Amino acid sequence: MSNRDNFSQPTKDIIAKRAGGLCCFPGCGSITVSASDESDISSSSTGMACHISSASPGKNAKRYDSTLTPDERMHPNNGIWMCYKHGKLIDTDEVRFETSTLKYWKELGENISRLMHEKGVDYTTALKIVPKQLAENNLKIENLQNENQIIGEALFDSCIHLTWGEKLANSIRDFLIEHSRNSIIHGKGGSVEIKIDYNKITILDNGNEFHPKEFASIEGSGGKMAYSYLTDLFKKDIIITTQRIGDKNRTVISKLNQPEEIFDITDCSIELSISEFKWGIQDYEIHESCQELFVVLPKYFTASDFPRNGVVNKLENEKRPITFIGENLSDMVIGMIKDKYPKSELIII
Repeated sequence: MSNRDNFSQPTKDIIAKRAGGLCCFPGCGSITVSASDESDISSSSTGMACHISSASPGKNAKRYDSTLTPDERMHPNNGIWMCYKHGKLIDTDEVRFETSTLKYWKELGENISRLMHEKGVDYTTALKIVPKQLAENNLKIENLQNENQIIGEALFDSCIHLTWGEKLANSIRDFLIEHSRNSIIHGKGGSVEIKIDYNKITILDNGNEFHPKEFASIEGSGGKMAYSYLTDLFKKDIIITTQRIGDKNRTVISKLNQPEEIFDITDCSIELSISEFKWGIQDYEIHESCQELFVVLPKYFTASDFPRNGVVNKLENEKRPITFIGENLSDMVIGMIKDKYPKSELIII
């Protein structure tokens, strides 16, 4: 008698139907069910229902969760629909394809199927317009042997190419590889941790104190080229923050959906009301390790809300680089911010 908590055929059918018979591997979307030549009522399937949490314990069952009951393991919630090619891939590499990753892929695949059904759009269109976030993924690099593959696969599995776009995803991959090498080789660090979650990528290393902007002074280095390319082409799309916390450098790459999300990313940030922006902010406190300041602008402010002449404004004397973050700003207001704070950066959401 098998000790595997296998799916029943009705459960497999539910898993397949919820995905619209399409493979849930990000970007695949292969149709897995079609008519068969065997008879007028036969169908052919090239799909498979894969367990998210393994069906049974074992040496290679890295996704096995002993806290689940047999019924929970055999439930449609624990299954993801894949084409045969990608189904075999995730079943034979349970180290790379973690439970949290597959749960997000399942959710994304089912949302794509639902959108195709409700809106009558094709897979490619649904993939572009369906709400997306980064799938959670964590990795640790302790030696430089196959860091390119480890980082590249982790980013792909997080769906960053679908969520943030192919070009930005590739540029971030290049930067993460160069940053990791620099931390271990030149920074004398023992490890680099990369945590991917929702709308940000966090890099932690225990090497010497370092800010990615220092790459600019390293002529001819891969780090300089990767950082320059990333910041020059995508500075309006992403925020890069760095702090020294204890014995670690903490760098975060984020893509904000709302200005207020910056407070969850870095404590080197403040928010201004229209009154504070207009009459000048007299004081604010940020962490002593902050090498830059992020300022969330008030919503819907206009020309007459800008600081009056002669008003004492601490921001004008701020020596650290300032990045303003605003939402629905008019071209007029954008121009006024650039004139008032010419050395600042501006991110518009």
